[in-house]
Amino acid sequence: MFLIVDGHLSHRSKKTKGWVVYTNKRLRLFYLPGYSPQLNPDEWVQKNAKANRIRRACVTGIEDLNNKAEQSLMRLASLPELLMGFFHERNLDYIPD
Repeated sequence: MFLIVDGHLSHRSKKTKGWVVYTNKRLRLFYLPGYSPQLNPDEWVQKNAKANRIRRACVTGIEDLNNKAEQSLMRLASLPELLMGFFHERNLDYIPD
């Protein structure tokens, strides 16, 4: 199994590397280049939720922020054509259909 991950510390930790060894090399990790959000579809979701929705909203506290974030992600979940559009970005051509 191949898993493409970003450079987050948890992906490079001793615990993660030990787990990969534990799988007898059945799992292989491939790391995206350092700071390459344009190559990570998760970043497109985060950008849409944060920059296009939450940033424009008036937030009154942490609970309100959590609610707005959840509403934004639920909105995306109801728009599969928008989500699939993230994978058609030129920089994400490495991901097969």
